[in-house]
Amino acid sequence: MSQKGGKVVKAKLFEDKDCGCSKRCNTKITMDQRQKCFDKFWKMGDFSKQNAYLSGLVTREAVKQHRPRTNCKNRGPKGVTYQYRINVGRVSRQVCKVYFLDTFVVSNGRLARALRKEENEREPGEDLRGKKTPANKTSEENLNRVRDHINSFARYDIHYQQNLKESF
Repeated sequence: MSQKGGKVVKAKLFEDKDCGCSKRCNTKITMDQRQKCFDKFWKMGDFSKQNAYLSGLVTREAVKQHRPRTNCKNRGPKGVTYQYRINVGRVSRQVCKVYFLDTFVVSNGRLARALRKEENEREPGEDLRGKKTPANKTSEENLNRVRDHINSFARYDIHYQQNLKESF
């Protein structure tokens, strides 16, 4: 468990789930090999390195054959397709997206953001969280002004405090 923003975040736990796809991903990689991949990924510890690692395992290819979509009116033809791979020793095995995400226990959104950043020619692992100053942050100048105002008041000893000390 680690702390994030004052909240305790549970550690990611690996579960050997079957994706149930037609690629039969479970037969390509053993549970122990998946566990090693999971451990290696989370031992990196750095969000940027993890995203770069994930992006490196995904290859982008142009769509080979376009078929018309009958039920999607607002979307145009698909431009790219992704292939997901997991490295087992020196061999890279192609798996489905669900199996890939379950192996590393990451969300689809995190993977999509890492791939989008790479697509926009930015470093895929670049973490921009916490870099921007909040719009509602009180400036240090205003804080100092308030502190000076508070300190300008005369300070008095509280007589109740003396009575409490005497009664004990």
